[in-house]
Amino acid sequence: MKMLLINPPEDNEIKATKSAHARNNLVTLGLLYLASHLKASHEVKVVDMALLKQSTNELPGIIDDFKPNVIGLTSVITLWGTVLELIHIAKRHAPEVTTVVGGPNVSKYPAETLSHRDVDYIIVGCGQKPMLDLCNRLERHEKDFEIENCYAQEREYESFTTVHSKEHHIDNFPFPDRLATPYERYDASISPENPTTSMITSMGCPYRCAYCSSRVEQAFQLRKETKVVEEMAEVEQLGIKSVLFQDDLFTIKSKRVKNICEDIIHRGIKLHWSVKSRIDSIRPGMLDLMQQAGCSNIHFGIESGNDSTLLRMKKGYDVKKIKEAIKMVKESGLPCTGNFMLAYPGEEEKDVLNTIEFAASLDLNMTHFGITYAMPMTELFYEGVEAGRHSANDPWSEFTRNPDKGEDLFKIYASNTFSTDQLNRFLDIAFSKNRTLFDLNKERQA
Repeated sequence: MKMLLINPPEDNEIKATKSAHARNNLVTLGLLYLASHLKASHEVKVVDMALLKQSTNELPGIIDDFKPNVIGLTSVITLWGTVLELIHIAKRHAPEVTTVVGGPNVSKYPAETLSHRDVDYIIVGCGQKPMLDLCNRLERHEKDFEIENCYAQEREYESFTTVHSKEHHIDNFPFPDRLATPYERYDASISPENPTTSMITSMGCPYRCAYCSSRVEQAFQLRKETKVVEEMAEVEQLGIKSVLFQDDLFTIKSKRVKNICEDIIHRGIKLHWSVKSRIDSIRPGMLDLMQQAGCSNIHFGIESGNDSTLLRMKKGYDVKKIKEAIKMVKESGLPCTGNFMLAYPGEEEKDVLNTIEFAASLDLNMTHFGITYAMPMTELFYEGVEAGRHSANDPWSEFTRNPDKGEDLFKIYASNTFSTDQLNRFLDIAFSKNRTLFDLNKERQA
């Protein structure tokens, strides 16, 4: 069985605001995890069309060169229109090919995804086990089968369930196959040296921030410390210089941080690595060891400079705690960066401007600002419906069924206090007063 895995091009990605245009050039881990698990039993090819700057009309040539039996695509909501276009192109060019779609958007909206007739199968949740099972059954020409976390176009379902069991734990599967794509071409402006790759030390989140849907999307699981360090050693052997840990919980347990860092030092691994952290999980004594092990940056989800807003967000800390944590990190000599959400419900203009000034006062190495949206399936979304700020209709569900309505995808601002022009002005002010990824990208290109 020949399996073609595709990361879609980003040319026509829907951008929520101008801040979405600033990003790093990083690998899609999900496809590489799939490739490593499938390749022992099937022939697998991964094409990162975004990295290679390919357009959708290049897909027929890719199909002709590889002649796949199955095409698998990953999708986030902002690229759903492009994914559907690729599926339609594939079916027109090679009607016999089987199309499979997975990713966060599919897991949230399985019925809506299957409403498109050219989608043969969808995978929800962790994809390794169901995708391998599907390929095996297709290879044996089986019909009318059932696979956990896999749903078929040709069948009808009363409901869709994502099973999160121990056998789906990420440590039960091989490390991502970074050789499947041109790994030396991935980079990040925040990295001291490139090439850069992504890693995760956990999945999901146990916290209950009002604006976040992580608890809906993924069951919480922590990787074994030894597995994390073993993967880092493998990354170093490839000649990769830096790692960006994409999960938010690297520092959730002090002992876990200590064990990982001591193992990195013991093995003599020389990588730069950046982590994400909650403000309230930084502990004294942790930072020196992290630096010795190669940590080059800590990124915080700070979100606001107003105690009243942090309380409504259910962050679990206040401005005083933010100042203390940032001061602790900076005094250790470690760079730190932060994320901020503007125009949260209940905020007036003075509150938004205060968050911008607060961010500047922290003197972070880099900041990221975004307008607060009422993301579907979050407490913030349902709160907005009850308060009458927006409709109960889920725009992402509607968009998954009909992506021609893309202009409405990010129009549910969490707050109805400000106009679009005012929100864009807030972003302009924030960018002018703080160092952002735009600035880092310009510095790198200079």
